[in-house]
Amino acid sequence: MDPEEPIEEIEICTPLEESTITSNCKNCNIEVSMNSIKGSNVKRAIHCRWCDGWEESDCSDDDDDRVKTSFYCRSCTSKCWNCEVRGCRECVDVVCCDCCVSMCKDCAYTDILCGCYGKCYDCGKEVNRGSDGWPCGECEKWYCNRCIYANNDCKECNPQEDESEKDESEKDESEKDESLYINEEENPSITSAENETN
Repeated sequence: MDPEEPIEEIEICTPLEESTITSNCKNCNIEVSMNSIKGSNVKRAIHCRWCDGWEESDCSDDDDDRVKTSFYCRSCTSKCWNCEVRGCRECVDVVCCDCCVSMCKDCAYTDILCGCYGKCYDCGKEVNRGSDGWPCGECEKWYCNRCIYANNDCKECNPQEDESEKDESEKDESEKDESLYINEEENPSITSAENETN
């Protein structure tokens, strides 16, 4: 499977679209395909339902009478954080300057929370970036302040791992100093030679 092909579900083409093999991206004007063309480098067109006024709440029985006119290439679209439907970047826009997630016109400015909020990976408690920081960039898990210390073997985000490594380092330094002191007591000539050199 081509990794650049959209993994989202593609709306079924209308009879009019099936007769039209290719179109052009409404934004960058690159050629896009209405249907997958085997062996072709032309990418699949993505329809923006909001540009054409096909809102999620529109339950019209006359879907076959409606014509899709707003097609885009994948590069000129964004995916909604909540419903995961793609649309142009004007209709699926960034809604939060902190987490930078995009939402469509149906999901934006509703009770749906952006990426600054989530649930703890371990216990399911609600977490947010203000009190619990961000999800870990290494393990990609988001823990609450309690669970981050338990059942978390990630060396990046587990504070206990940092403390244990610090303790080990301090212990090694202490043992090294003690070993040096013992050698000096057993071989005072080493110390004398060092002092003469200095």
